[in-house]
Amino acid sequence: AIAKHGVEAFERRTLFVCGSLDEAYTREAEVVTEEFCKREDTYNIKTGGRGGYGHRHTEESRQRLRDYRQGRTHSPETRELISARMRDIHLHPAVREKISVAMKYANRGRVLSKETRAKISESMKRAWREGRRGP
Repeated sequence: AIAKHGVEAFERRTLFVCGSLDEAYTREAEVVTEEFCKREDTYNIKTGGRGGYGHRHTEESRQRLRDYRQGRTHSPETRELISARMRDIHLHPAVREKISVAMKYANRGRVLSKETRAKISESMKRAWREGRRGP
């Protein structure tokens, strides 16, 4: 909306200063009611109090998102940034164990084609040759 109408078309006003997150949510719930959401001069689509949780996309909008994202890939620079961030993640041992257990059952019952199995096999062989344990 700012891109469409320009920043000068909008006004920011602080209504409350809250001492805690719970107080902020309570105040938001008081202001952002159903009547408020129905007004033409607001962008709220859901009543206030706990953010936008619970919003569900329609099947049509989900399909538009799928169509938009399909075939798109990250640039090499973006891939490197993602890779660097992932290397810095250190999970608690209990979390790692939960992930490990979940992954043991992740693809149970899934039937892979011979071609896919061959690709996985080659990828794993190459990884072991290069001293890595995964593709």
